[in-house]
Amino acid sequence: MMCERYYMDGSMPEIHSILERIQNITGCGRTIRPGDKEPRQIVPALAGRAEDIRCIPALWGIQEHGPGRNGLIYNVWTEHVLHDKMLRRALIEHPAVLPATSFYEWKRVRRNIVEQYRCYDEEKSPVYLAGFYRTGQDASGNDIKMAALLTVIANKDMLPYQYRMPLLLKQNEVAAWLNGSYTEYFLNRVPPRVEIKLAAQEIGENRQ
Repeated sequence: MMCERYYMDGSMPEIHSILERIQNITGCGRTIRPGDKEPRQIVPALAGRAEDIRCIPALWGIQEHGPGRNGLIYNVWTEHVLHDKMLRRALIEHPAVLPATSFYEWKRVRRNIVEQYRCYDEEKSPVYLAGFYRTGQDASGNDIKMAALLTVIANKDMLPYQYRMPLLLKQNEVAAWLNGSYTEYFLNRVPPRVEIKLAAQEIGENRQ
């Protein structure tokens, strides 16, 4: 699957700082540790405007809307987000960023063999995954922030492995994304370069 796992390395100073900030939030209710992050987990998200960027706990996945729909959406195509009223409103009102050390992609090389790749910023800085959040309810009916990532057409680094990739930001672009100042620009630009390394090989049919 595309864009459905990323990694937070607690030894990276920027990531360590974010993990410390999220632990200090009153009412977080659980410990958010470094390591792999997957949909349906509580993850750290950056939100707010440039003068007041906050680190908030958010469930990775937003509730589907519409009759008979009760699943979660983990990522959204940039080509679609502005054409869905609910998603567009969440993007405009509540842009968010999920900080990471790297993210994963998969490539099927044979019928039953899938290779897992880890994707890094080419300058070895954190990667910032752009998205948005909205307020939903957890299993107990309590309000909770729920986040989704945005995906774009793959750049030339990613194209041999997948045809899409996360909407990536550099650290100095995070405030502009959260301010909403250049949303259209970020939605349409070619993503920053990434370095891609083979991480593992899986046997089976569970990855696409």
